[in-house]
Amino acid sequence: FSSVATTTALLKHGMNSQGPVKQCSTLYPKAFCGRWALFGGEGNAKPARGTTCTLTTSVLVAGVQRVLMAVAWMDKKCKMVLSSSGTTLPAPPSLRKRHNLVVSAEGEYLQETHITSVPKPAVLHQIFTFFAAIDIANHYRQGSLEFERNWETKTWWHRIWATIMGMIVVNVFFAYRHEYRQAHN
Repeated sequence: FSSVATTTALLKHGMNSQGPVKQCSTLYPKAFCGRWALFGGEGNAKPARGTTCTLTTSVLVAGVQRVLMAVAWMDKKCKMVLSSSGTTLPAPPSLRKRHNLVVSAEGEYLQETHITSVPKPAVLHQIFTFFAAIDIANHYRQGSLEFERNWETKTWWHRIWATIMGMIVVNVFFAYRHEYRQAHN
């Protein structure tokens, strides 16, 4: 997750940052974005899905003015992100498969499927395209290896070693899989 402090620190080291803002919201306009999510639509109603509210500010990092962008995107719930790069130009929409239970003329219950399309800006497309990578790696580490569960210890540094060893094994597996696909294409 992102924060203004983290984003500024990364900029000092020459790296851009994009990420959702949850709890570490100091200097982030979370209250403003929250009010927008409740009353920012037409006639002070909740904004329609796919609409965005974008605020920018500039920060001085190593003598250079850099722009930070706070984006609130209305989906089912408002998602708030902070970015030091990217654009709010339109990106491919978020497509979600939805199912409805309907009753046919004969009284049968049928499942009706449709696709919901939610517009989003490019900065959110970039974030959510790669956002799950950490979760995927954690599922491999905790789901198949389970070092932390199988190595019963009460020593804190054993637990940390088990976690780091799991990360190493998963990263080696991902590297092998990547190289194997490159070599056999």
